[in-house]
Amino acid sequence: MGKYIEAEAVTAELMFERLIGYPFALSTLTEVHTFGKKTGSQIQLKQLPVSIVAVDGFLKFDELRFKNWTSIPIQNICQIGRVLDIPPSIFQVPFETMRVVYLAGETVIPDEIKEAVQEIADLLMDEDLNEWNLPLSKSTVAVIDKYRK
Repeated sequence: MGKYIEAEAVTAELMFERLIGYPFALSTLTEVHTFGKKTGSQIQLKQLPVSIVAVDGFLKFDELRFKNWTSIPIQNICQIGRVLDIPPSIFQVPFETMRVVYLAGETVIPDEIKEAVQEIADLLMDEDLNEWNLPLSKSTVAVIDKYRK
């Protein structure tokens, strides 16, 4: 069973996501962010809604010769929408890089998206067609335009 339709149509689903610019269905995403002067201790994730699964920070603490990834308790992170405010490490030294694993996307897929993905899957069954020359219907193009970011 696929993310969008009942049939296993991974190529069609990936093509739809590529056309709209993001995964619409619920997906597990991993992002890596480096802190800079402009961001301070905050990062902004790319997708919404967000449910954080795990956060790791790369810490470099020369006094103890510590240089490694360390897990950050999720309850210590302040989250407002897509923005995460990451507290410093237990040594009061800020992390250099963050790795965030989270769930984003919708659990209920609208019928118009299901129909568009099904059309793409049906067209890809033809050996003469590929993702570069699919004759998509006007309704499918309209759905893609509606959800495109």
